[in-house]
Amino acid sequence: MLQGTSEFCKSDLGFHSVKSKEFITKFFRDTDTLTDVIKEYHQRSKIPKGEYICSTF
Repeated sequence: MLQGTSEFCKSDLGFHSVKSKEFITKFFRDTDTLTDVIKEYHQRSKIPKGEYICSTF
């Protein structure tokens, strides 16, 4: 079963309230963390063949 992005952030990365305005504002302010998390999601997620995510990593 595929896990949604917000569920991945909560369970695998330990982020909570990932859809709140406060979280998003703080998260996108720190571009190094954002880049690291995108890379981690890309490595851990089981993206079906032919499906892409917004990432060039």
